[in-house]
Amino acid sequence: MNQALLELGWSDFFETEYQQFLRLNPEIEVQLARVIGVDRTTFRIQTQTASESAMLPGALLHGANKIMPVMGDWVIVQRIADTLQIVQILRRSSEFSRAVHGGTSKRPKASTQQVMTANVDTVFIVSSLDDDFNLPRLTRYVTAVQNSGAKPVIVLNKADLVTDVQIFFDQAKAIASNLEVFALSAAHGLGLEQLQPYFQQGKTIALIGSSGVGKSTLTNQILGREVALTADSQTEHFGQHTTTARTMYFIPSGGLLVDNPGLREIAVWETEKTDYSDIESLAAQCKFRKCTH
Repeated sequence: MNQALLELGWSDFFETEYQQFLRLNPEIEVQLARVIGVDRTTFRIQTQTASESAMLPGALLHGANKIMPVMGDWVIVQRIADTLQIVQILRRSSEFSRAVHGGTSKRPKASTQQVMTANVDTVFIVSSLDDDFNLPRLTRYVTAVQNSGAKPVIVLNKADLVTDVQIFFDQAKAIASNLEVFALSAAHGLGLEQLQPYFQQGKTIALIGSSGVGKSTLTNQILGREVALTADSQTEHFGQHTTTARTMYFIPSGGLLVDNPGLREIAVWETEKTDYSDIESLAAQCKFRKCTH
């Protein structure tokens, strides 16, 4: 496999579908790319050689099986004149979503799925050890990540603000079996070495959590440079939403990092998977030829 693609997170999981596309469309000259930024009408993609903008054709945008690319998606693109067009979105290995409630309080609409990030291996759920620590919300975060197919890891930031970290550590650890929890202080660079094993070539990590928990500070520490705006770097400290868009970065020691905007709350999106095999077996024995049971 191409080294540049491997560094972007390419794997055999995506290769199978890509080869199938090539067999079905041998006449089209295409290339692979990963979505590293999303705008309203355009998508920032990273190919093997460059970062460029790509458009989504109407056939995908308005088709019966409409699916919008999101941060982290792998896409097949075709160059038409001077414009790159997305011709296919590859099947996702993971899909971090939340349920979004529409309408008003008087006329609520059914919840819809909002996919925020795709093809993530590990999600760092960042909570700070101050007023932000909220066990029920942390539990919802963990459930949402588990449903996505990624691995949840809880990062308890601002550990320097409390005298007894173990109390918070034990509560977080009890959320789920085999859940990894780390306590650190991103602002002071303490405990960051605990996260190092996750930074590997081709592995994608996403940060989620409320505003003000220190995700941007943690991002800057992991990358070893100032790339994300933090609350302390602003002239007015009352602005806490320092990350306003999802951004993907290359981690110097290997892997990729997605910094997400702060979430006030998260509603878990669950896809129901019901097994009707026992009902189907009974229906096959029904004496009525046009059985609708």
